[in-house]
Amino acid sequence: MLELELVDKKDEIAVNSFISQSKNNNFRQTTYWGEIKKASGWHCACYALKKDTQIVAVATILIRKLGRLPFSLMYCCRGPIVDWSNSEVVEELFSQLGGVVKRHNGLCLRFDPEPDEWFEKQQMLLKKHQVFSIPEKVTVWNRAVYSTRVLLNESEEQLFHKMRRTHRQNINKACLLGVSFVGSALPDDKEVFFNLMCGLEERRHSLIHSKNYYDTIYENTVGQNRGTFLKAIYNDEVISGLVVTIVGNRAWALYLANDYSYRKLMPNKLLMWESIKIAKKAGCTFLDLGSTQGTEGFNPNEDNLDMLKSAYRPVIVNFPGYFDVPGKYYRLFRIAEKELFPKINYIYYKAQRILSTFKKK
Repeated sequence: MLELELVDKKDEIAVNSFISQSKNNNFRQTTYWGEIKKASGWHCACYALKKDTQIVAVATILIRKLGRLPFSLMYCCRGPIVDWSNSEVVEELFSQLGGVVKRHNGLCLRFDPEPDEWFEKQQMLLKKHQVFSIPEKVTVWNRAVYSTRVLLNESEEQLFHKMRRTHRQNINKACLLGVSFVGSALPDDKEVFFNLMCGLEERRHSLIHSKNYYDTIYENTVGQNRGTFLKAIYNDEVISGLVVTIVGNRAWALYLANDYSYRKLMPNKLLMWESIKIAKKAGCTFLDLGSTQGTEGFNPNEDNLDMLKSAYRPVIVNFPGYFDVPGKYYRLFRIAEKELFPKINYIYYKAQRILSTFKKK
């Protein structure tokens, strides 16, 4: 008999172990990511489908209450983690996830799973459980449905020579100019990470996060030995930082930022290359460089970060898309999502920027 259970603290190790061993594992399905998102206003509920005592599927769900309304948004980011070829397990999982949506008074449970050939073959089974595929390629509250990944199936030498020639020259130039690389922990790493990320947010005019948010990221990755904070050093000063984490045989470059005044020393390029080498030595199949939020696809001509990534010759991975397990008032929610959410998001971002400027004065 298959039972979907809410995971408590004592079972988190078993859940994360199951995720790391899955062929479709993703860092954003671990409970570590759930802890990080709590710092930005989400609640995390991790559900495990068990056969007797054995875990056979996991859905780590982010839940956000809509102000004082008795409803919530639910998001299973890059999940669920399940063997899509096992129809019995897939059917039971989605049969019981409908009850989870009702329990949390969800308007919907959205998910965007890792690419898998068997997922496409389960479409009829998902429709049986009222799972809807939505046409949007990007939404204001979900991750983009693509990612950039550097495949690590070649030697370190081959990976280096595969890069854009000018990029290789810039990496060598950084070393010649005295930029060094440090992967071990330093006493003030957490503060350095926060300051670098604040500078990046300011330059990109992106959403402003609190110090608690970045402290939580650091503590749940580097602080728990689940990740590494790579640093570029120049004249004894950290001029760039990159947080990398590994889950199973996959690696993610999560957060990269530099001191803009040292940009001509090319520290970000050096750190990205060092992260590739670390992932390669750890036996990972790829290093995920992520996507630009709010975009439909990879566009090096329009986005400087995408331009940086393109030099490492990544493959562009397209996810199957967004799918919804509907809840109460789902149709009204979909209208609001298309018409109201973008406007609310724009006002929220603008208010943040105004308040930030006012505080600085």
